[in-house]
Amino acid sequence: MDDRGELKIDYQFNSVSNFSEELAEASVDGEFYGFINQQGEFLIQPEYYQV
Repeated sequence: MDDRGELKIDYQFNSVSNFSEELAEASVDGEFYGFINQQGEFLIQPEYYQV
C-alpha cells in the first residue's frame, strides 16, 4: 500500500518490508527472501534465508 492506503501490488507475498532505495525485502513462502521493485517484480530472486 502507498502512503494514501491504496493497494499498489497485488497480494502475492508472505511478507514484504518497507521500500528503501526503490527495493523491498520480500518472501513468497516465508522461508526464502529476495528483493522486489515497486511493481512487485523480483529483481533479486528469493534464494536467501536472511537478508
